[in-house]
Amino acid sequence: MPRPPHVHPRVPNQATSPGGIGRAPQLHHNETQAAGMRRPGAVAVRHPLHVTVVALIAIVTFMAAASGGTATGGVLTIYYAERPPYSHTLQNGTAAGMLVDASRDILRLTDIQFEFKQMPVPRILQTLDNADHAGAALGFFRTPGRMEKFKFSNAMYDDGPLCIVYTTPLLLQGRDHAALARILEQPGIRIGAMGGYSYGERADAILKAHDKSVHRISGDTEQLYKMLTAGRINGFLARKPDIDHAADKYGQGTTHAILQDVPLHQYRYLMFSRNVGNDLIGKVNAAISKLANRPTH
Repeated sequence: MPRPPHVHPRVPNQATSPGGIGRAPQLHHNETQAAGMRRPGAVAVRHPLHVTVVALIAIVTFMAAASGGTATGGVLTIYYAERPPYSHTLQNGTAAGMLVDASRDILRLTDIQFEFKQMPVPRILQTLDNADHAGAALGFFRTPGRMEKFKFSNAMYDDGPLCIVYTTPLLLQGRDHAALARILEQPGIRIGAMGGYSYGERADAILKAHDKSVHRISGDTEQLYKMLTAGRINGFLARKPDIDHAADKYGQGTTHAILQDVPLHQYRYLMFSRNVGNDLIGKVNAAISKLANRPTH
């Protein structure tokens, strides 16, 4: 599989692109009313137009079902969490961030009409699970549990390796061979992590196996930096974009090491509600492939 595009285009002035998701035609006719008004004993005669309309509706319904399509049509709503530098909301209400920029770059190569909407992660999952319209979560990791409920695009973003941020050199036994499982096995260790957030399938399994050594918070990377410098935790988990975003302001005296017992590449995806058509996802995947094969110079 080609590595997904790792792009940082400038933030445009608007968050939608031309074109739109196909909408099934809304057909109106009054044959039912007319039939109810016929005189007693009269035989109802089907107008040729009525037969044609019914046939068209059946064809459209069949084609939507065959493609995995949704009858709701309309704009594709892309839900994102407030988590800079990946995604956040500017003062003017515009969505911004690395994943927002990447998704704009992808969707502008399609004819899909889209919009962004900020929402906490638990609500995003609930909204997509109960969706009655076309929706997608921005830059989510693909896990076995999520694959049972949702559809996924091809990988849209490479999040890079998972790191441990720390201040005490004794935390690691060889910086070039840092292992999350080995760190969590040390007596009295407390490693910070964000609650309700997936660090990838392998890392999540290690964290679950050493749950007593993990201190989960509902905040962000900045809060984890503050807790580390205050001595409340011995280290915390983060990826390079998180570290770069907060280190200048909060990371004095800290360092980080790449964890070697979890995948060095962690891919992010657009995660769609089940009622999104496979044809739409196919357009997204074609755009992802086009960007991945684009010359970098």
